[in-house]
Amino acid sequence: MAPPPRHGPWLFALGFRPFFLFGALFAVLWLPLWLATWTGVITLPTAWAGAHWHAHEMVFGYAFAIIAGFLLTAVYNWTGRPHLGGPPLMALVALWAAGRLAMVLGGALPAWLVAVLDVAFVPALALTVAVPLAATGNRRNYLFLPILAAAATANLAAHLGAAGWVEVDPATALVFALDLVILVIAVIGGRIVPSFTHNALPTARITRWVWLERLALPTILAMAVVDLLPGADRAAAVLALLAAAVHALRLRGWGGLETLRSPILWVLHLGYAWLVLGLALRGLSGLTGLLPMGTALHALTIGLVGVLTLGMISRVALGHTGRPLKVTGAIAAAYVLVTAAAVARLAGAALPGGAASAGLILSGLLWTAGFALYVKEYWAILTGPPAR
Repeated sequence: MAPPPRHGPWLFALGFRPFFLFGALFAVLWLPLWLATWTGVITLPTAWAGAHWHAHEMVFGYAFAIIAGFLLTAVYNWTGRPHLGGPPLMALVALWAAGRLAMVLGGALPAWLVAVLDVAFVPALALTVAVPLAATGNRRNYLFLPILAAAATANLAAHLGAAGWVEVDPATALVFALDLVILVIAVIGGRIVPSFTHNALPTARITRWVWLERLALPTILAMAVVDLLPGADRAAAVLALLAAAVHALRLRGWGGLETLRSPILWVLHLGYAWLVLGLALRGLSGLTGLLPMGTALHALTIGLVGVLTLGMISRVALGHTGRPLKVTGAIAAAYVLVTAAAVARLAGAALPGGAASAGLILSGLLWTAGFALYVKEYWAILTGPPAR
């Protein structure tokens, strides 16, 4: 397919450019902001409890920026319809940015205004994606629309609960939103990880079992639904363990060991492995209580969301700007740093007192360094013309 026409600056030529760049910048800036808040160095004027604000922003600030960049770019390939670029794309990015500022400054703003500014982005994204899908009857990708609708509803519920307008625990709404992010990653990962591996390594042994594929998404969806039910922690834990087993088998068939010499490939397999580990830890936490649920959730947020999306945004940006699919040593180092951030967060949780705090701070610094390397290496790629 020919590259889309450009409308204005190259940064706004196609959806992946601004959302990958600003999503990575957000990851670089907001984590130190959270660490400074958590350690008491600064006090943010947000109206939300600190932990809830942090969780919300990692889901709706970082994760949905990356999801937006992927979907806006993919829908052009799926449908062949005119892509979102130029001023309309700038407006969508501005809506995402307005939500981020509103969440930081929420204590000085009416709660309804914060909610409107923040909640509006995901429905706007859904509408932007829905129009070309519906116009071309692209039913295979309709599944993203109810996921986006559910995410917007979860975000609204979190705002209503945080403001005290309804009896909703924002933490419950945010865990459900994270489950939806995991579901999106399972959909996208199931498509791109084996496909990218086979394209780069035609001799790689890729096995996909039909019965297993039919279980992969429903197990995560069932866990997400049960997470909403009061008193169903053990049931959710059992479903998490089942999902971990299903996705471990799924990953096993994708030829991961044959990618060890190619960082742009092994990072995708490593990121997906964090899905398996994170789900297993969620299940063990819910059934045994031997580790905090927050530890399991961070295996999913830092490990799965951080590592896999970093791998994806580095690969997609190269492919869609006409560059060879080979990352620099700095980006390979970024993969290692974000992976180390996940390990440090999990290891720190097992340590007592001050050591645990040091592990959390180290994790945040490693995450920040990893995404800073991405911004440095990809700034020119995302803001400049294609290589060909």
